[in-house]
Amino acid sequence: MRIGIFTDTWTPQINGVVTSIQLMDSILRAHGHETFIFTLTHPGSLPHTDPPNVFRVPSVRFYGNSDHRIGAIYSRTAMEQARHLHLDIIHSHAPFSLGVFGHISARRLGVPEVHTYHTMLEDYTHYVSQRRVANEAAKRLARRYSRVFCNWSTAVIVPTPKVKETLLSYGVTRPISVLPTPVDLDRFRPMAPERQRQELRRSLGLPEAAPLLLFVGRLAKEKSIDVLIRWHREVRKHLPHSGLVIVGDGDERTQLEACARHLGLGASVHFLGPKPWNELPLYYQAADVFVTASRSETQGLVVPEALACGTPVVAADDPAYHDFIVPGRNGYLFQTAADYVAQLQYLLTLDPIELQRWTRGSVERLSMESFYEQLNQVYETAAALGPAISPSSRSRVLARLRRR
Repeated sequence: MRIGIFTDTWTPQINGVVTSIQLMDSILRAHGHETFIFTLTHPGSLPHTDPPNVFRVPSVRFYGNSDHRIGAIYSRTAMEQARHLHLDIIHSHAPFSLGVFGHISARRLGVPEVHTYHTMLEDYTHYVSQRRVANEAAKRLARRYSRVFCNWSTAVIVPTPKVKETLLSYGVTRPISVLPTPVDLDRFRPMAPERQRQELRRSLGLPEAAPLLLFVGRLAKEKSIDVLIRWHREVRKHLPHSGLVIVGDGDERTQLEACARHLGLGASVHFLGPKPWNELPLYYQAADVFVTASRSETQGLVVPEALACGTPVVAADDPAYHDFIVPGRNGYLFQTAADYVAQLQYLLTLDPIELQRWTRGSVERLSMESFYEQLNQVYETAAALGPAISPSSRSRVLARLRRR
């Protein structure tokens, strides 16, 4: 197949969606498919450094979040490029500018469109308005927009049952397939040398046997990293030499660093900034436990990555993690600060070899090959169904939406 991938997020950005799309792109090409990436311009990208299958549409910074950009929903140049590529299917990964452009392209080219719903939009409305009444209105709009957007597609992919149930509650009627983002087991399974792991710990000023807790991700409000920092003061009462390492960057970094200083945790909370994806295994493997308090995830790719490295996970009790974490075997799910502290203490008493063995085995089903087989089935089903909606039907839908 010749597949057009439309996404608002792509390199040089570093986030879970980019990683997910890169993995999908690599496995498709490994199986002989041709892929073409339609994405936005970015200050860190140079056109001459992009491979020939990447096409960029002009964009501007999104005022509410410096990590995101907004582009035109239509580009005549990119449309002509897509037309000349003779695409068999379009796979959109964004509900915004490039996602809308993907919709338009699919209709004009007369090809089916698959959409992957990566982000729970209603969990991100605080970027639009901080006022409670306005924020509630924005959440209602996000739910309505998600419903209409997905129902324009031929088929929808979601990473977890949590997201499928959410979309069904919105009124999405298109076929929805649960297809977790894969983990490149060949990259995360090989253990880094013990020397490198100990050097990393020493560079943080941690005693050799001190517990190292790790978070990886964007430093954004919806990730609830402030919870991990505040609770780390309680953790230190029971594990006095423990360190909390935060890998990633984002708009909240300054506030989070200030929070750690205010709580007197400046020496035990380490902000390391963003790290390339290929360096993450070392950080996962050097940690004793991976921690996250985020309840806004559709899957949380960092969780299965940590598990693939043999690192147990202590996470907020959210349905996004229920398919990955087996309490008592590869981690725990917490609801309160007391849960969090007790679970960390207990995990650190377990046999590390047995814990690592079970933790690694828990993500076998997320292999790249398993993902490809399921993705290919979705594409074949979408191809059989054909384009989701005609241009005239789309106009009627837009008219109905404007009247609401």
